[in-house]
Amino acid sequence: MTGDDSKMKGDAMLTHMITLVFSLLMILTIIITFNSLESDYKDFIGRNEIQQVCSMVKSGIDSIYVKENYNSPDNSTNGKIILELPDRIADMDYRIRFINKTAAIETLGRLRVNDTCKIGFAANYTGSTSGGRTEINFTAYSNGNNMIAMRRL
Repeated sequence: MTGDDSKMKGDAMLTHMITLVFSLLMILTIIITFNSLESDYKDFIGRNEIQQVCSMVKSGIDSIYVKENYNSPDNSTNGKIILELPDRIADMDYRIRFINKTAAIETLGRLRVNDTCKIGFAANYTGSTSGGRTEINFTAYSNGNNMIAMRRL
């Protein structure tokens, strides 16, 4: 074997190594780009779906909230509604919980998307749900207080 043959084999091996490293870098760049696009897409879709869920909860409460002009001598449930909320938002698990007069909606996946929607009815709010079949109750108490409760069925 001459020196020219070994030099050609060395050059060929170096060319293959450079091609392999370049190919791996291209694959890594593509993977990182697609992960970034997926996160942006989930964030955009998640925010839109959260607004839809917020509207469903607000309209559900609006349909059962009945404020009477007198205080009942008994505690009474004045309204109840069952909502079919989506099981997932942007393909991520989520939860809704009442905090004061707002409903906080947050995803529980790797990407955190959250928002709050103001409810605004004069009542105490309690409960939470993780989507799916959800019941919302409006209860008027004999002392004049009102309670809106939410729970997953």
